Amino acid sequence: MKSRKIKKNRLSGTSCTPLHSLATPVSVGPNIALIKYWGKRDEKFFLPTKSSLSVTLSDLKTETCVCILRQAPIYAKATMGRQDERFVGKQKFARGDHSISSWLKVPPEVLNEWACPEHRRGIEPCEREISEDEIIINGKTASKNCKQKIVNFLNIFRSKYKIKNSFKIVTKNNFPTAAGLASSASGFAALTQALNKTCNLNLSKKELSILARQGSGSACRSIYDGFVLWNKGEKKEGSDSFAQQLFDKNHWPEFRILVVIVDSEKKKISSRDAMQITVKTSPFYKKWIKESEKRIPEMIQAIKNKDFKTVGELAQVDCLDMHKTMQTSKPEINYFKPLTLQVMQKVNELRMQGLPCYFAIDAGHNVKVLCLQRDCSKIKNVMQKINGVKQVIACKVG
Repeated sequence: MKSRKIKKNRLSGTSCTPLHSLATPVSVGPNIALIKYWGKRDEKFFLPTKSSLSVTLSDLKTETCVCILRQAPIYAKATMGRQDERFVGKQKFARGDHSISSWLKVPPEVLNEWACPEHRRGIEPCEREISEDEIIINGKTASKNCKQKIVNFLNIFRSKYKIKNSFKIVTKNNFPTAAGLASSASGFAALTQALNKTCNLNLSKKELSILARQGSGSACRSIYDGFVLWNKGEKKEGSDSFAQQLFDKNHWPEFRILVVIVDSEKKKISSRDAMQITVKTSPFYKKWIKESEKRIPEMIQAIKNKDFKTVGELAQVDCLDMHKTMQTSKPEINYFKPLTLQVMQKVNELRMQGLPCYFAIDAGHNVKVLCLQRDCSKIKNVMQKINGVKQVIACKVG
């Protein structure tokens, strides 16, 4: 009976019991854009300037656990009334003492005890305070900037679903964070699904996608496995901007993505900031938008037909065009490191030698190499032999 009561109160804001032991981790893979997302038409609602298409990875994971924290006590102020000293835990205070002018934390059970008019004199109930959210990322307390982004998202979630609780979030990646490997996509997708699970909301995939988008745009795509399309939408409030699964993870079993990690350090400029600069200053941005949109129907047909050559060519040219918009912005944004360029060159050499492979690079210095199962081991071995490459991870469609 006790567990049922706690469950019932999760949405009412009345739960006073930590639910750490009841939280179950949610695991989500990042996605790699084959047709890129870069730039927003609305910063508030995270609405993109164009549609995009991605593939979700199987072997890279973000695991997130969300727990409801203990409610903060009700605040009350002693102003008048009869003298009556009480102890709450180790704190001693006098109810009704005129000398007490500070705010006192009075637990709800004490206020209930003073329910009669005589005992209630001098007690002024105030709004409940939501205690601070706790956020742990990869075993460490989140930085101020990172925490603020997550708290902003939690506030959107609380406002939309009328939830008063604060949360403890424990999340970890088995791959480098903020290094161009879509950790924000898997991170906010995992957080969205964990919140849905912990708060028993039973949201649909579409609702989850719309919610995740407001944490990180590309997170809306990581709600699904397989090959996913993010519709840019037209409405101002973003109700038609969500992701949808085109083909599930079993559609193309031979498709492989090699994640070539050239450096695990965080990028110096975030995707969010870089997008704003590119949209405002790059002379090639509008042209790329038009050309990239035209590639989406071709990409969908190529994936449907398992036409690897067309998929690879479209992905690589869209990648290069997107980075061109960054590199022509003011100030210039260039995520490529010398080793990034070396891996890109090697991919082109292998293709000329008869090994079909193509690269796709998001906003970062690490490289994703697209290939087929039959060639995966050979290409992986070549990548591992490049001096400076830290790790090569072979992924299936997840």
